[in-house]
Amino acid sequence: MISIQHDDKIMKVPSDSLPIYRILYEQMGFTTKWDSQKRTLNLSPLLQDKKIYIVAEAHDFLDSILEKIQTYFRKIGIAIIQLKPNSTLSKAGELSLHITYTISDNLTSQFYISYSGSHSKSWALILQREFEENGFYQEIKQNMKKKPSIPLLEIQCHIPASTKNMEEVQENITQTLISALLRGLTREHPWSLLPYTSADTLSTFLFHSKGDQPAPIQPATMTKSAIPLRAEREKRNLTHISPNQMNAEVYLDYQILVPNEENTPFLVIGSIYIKNTGTSHLLNPVICIHTAPKENVKLSGQIIPPKQVENLGVQSFDGNGVVGWRYLEDDWFEKANQRGEYWVRPIQSLQISPGDQHSFPNFQLSIPKPKDGVSVTIQAIVFFQEQDLQFPSHNKIVLSF
Repeated sequence: MISIQHDDKIMKVPSDSLPIYRILYEQMGFTTKWDSQKRTLNLSPLLQDKKIYIVAEAHDFLDSILEKIQTYFRKIGIAIIQLKPNSTLSKAGELSLHITYTISDNLTSQFYISYSGSHSKSWALILQREFEENGFYQEIKQNMKKKPSIPLLEIQCHIPASTKNMEEVQENITQTLISALLRGLTREHPWSLLPYTSADTLSTFLFHSKGDQPAPIQPATMTKSAIPLRAEREKRNLTHISPNQMNAEVYLDYQILVPNEENTPFLVIGSIYIKNTGTSHLLNPVICIHTAPKENVKLSGQIIPPKQVENLGVQSFDGNGVVGWRYLEDDWFEKANQRGEYWVRPIQSLQISPGDQHSFPNFQLSIPKPKDGVSVTIQAIVFFQEQDLQFPSHNKIVLSF
């Protein structure tokens, strides 16, 4: 056995699974370092020790914003280094951000973003998007005169003299800049924020109480049937409600990463949430992820082939065996290519109590760009074989090209 360690947490796994776990954790936002003497794989967040330089003139308005930004990023190990105007630009770091501030006669706050060098453009577009989404007027342009060694952005902040609640404006700008910096740091490694989150935290707001729900979800429909051999049987009429009050809501939470290069596939990163909305326990869900068309769509994530569960499975913290998710069948890859269906199930027996929810987290679907006019559709269907129930997801993922 070997150890995997992150901070004060240690997990034991089989020795021959080291390469798999090393790659897995690197994909999940960690850097890995193998200690052969201690037989320990040490993990540290990928974002740790990153550096961002901010050049800003001394002003109470900007000082408050920069202090909050520094405090936020210090907690996750990212250094926000503040430099004085006219300082020599650093040759090492993720970004150099120059901010100026003026009081204007405009009626609204306005931001002018200038970027230098082609490698700075992606940062500028991220910043422009954040300002736009937060209701700020913004313009973007390229500065052809400067050729910095690291991405360089200059932001001119024009704040109306008539602003009544300056603290609120400061807070909005602070959150905008923090979000933009996080997006920029993680654009090539979308999982690099995972070390700072937990599954419970991510799922807390996916299901609300009735009083908090902005739009009530219609009750899932279901039918009595055995698990179908093919996903085409999902098209059956699912209007029958079982008399034993068994019901569930299935929900896809996802994001789509659009590639910058023509030959790079689209990436769908998602989780499937199952909430028991009935009055009886639901036992051992089996999930079918159905993709249409089936060509070239590849599923990945923390899913283990059946024959490798004992060697590659993660031991539960209470020592009661292997936990996680596995493919339903040994020939899962061939059947996925033939039918566009990926079937997965929990490794251990799973019971979802009334009112509780469980997730199949962090799956990835790689989708090469098809011909124009083609749409790719992804849906999940959850089956409870022992209770002869099935529930299609409330939403689908649709990519139209």
